[in-house]
Amino acid sequence: MYKILVCILGLLSRLKLDIKTEGQRNLPTEGPVLIIFNHNDFLDTVVMLLEIQRKMAAFVAYEYRYNPAVILFNAAGSVILVRRGQSDQEALAKGLLHLSHGGVLTVAPEGTRGPSKKMGKGKYGPAFLAGKTGCPIVPVGINNTYNGFKWLFGSLLTNEKLSIAVTIGLPFFLTVDDNLLHADLDETGVKDAWQSVTNTQLMPKIAQLLPAEMHGEF
Repeated sequence: MYKILVCILGLLSRLKLDIKTEGQRNLPTEGPVLIIFNHNDFLDTVVMLLEIQRKMAAFVAYEYRYNPAVILFNAAGSVILVRRGQSDQEALAKGLLHLSHGGVLTVAPEGTRGPSKKMGKGKYGPAFLAGKTGCPIVPVGINNTYNGFKWLFGSLLTNEKLSIAVTIGLPFFLTVDDNLLHADLDETGVKDAWQSVTNTQLMPKIAQLLPAEMHGEF
């Protein structure tokens, strides 16, 4: 079902999107992988589905659970619903389970779309998932999707296409203190420590794949 959905999505996307991707060989062909990317627009998810050449699961905000596309991909086993702004232990547990089974998990460390093209600070979840599983992390930089969904609807009756650049970086691994690895997530300061790891080790890797004006604090 997943392949059919992605195929349909690809056929529709070719009408309006011109996606150029570099570095697809950097994605491991087997085993668990955590993919991290900068998040500017709804189109980012479409881009990831089309350009990541392995079946993947992704965190999706709980409020989108009735979106038709989310329902379909959820039925295909590719959605983990997460309640934004809360400590969603259930979603994290599902993410850990997916990775432990050798799956590909895609997450935007910022947790939501940013108010501008510039990258915002990341959350604790991505570093926690990578640290606990020891899986490789693959950074992805997506350029020129900001306000892309709005542009898409405004240009439906034209022959224009939106050019999007995607760069898939080399896999890397976290360096994490053993005390943090074995600390309970609910202990004081632990989430802050994991968030610091996200912002010092993960976010800069994404920034390296983007133009300087998109780096934000990184």
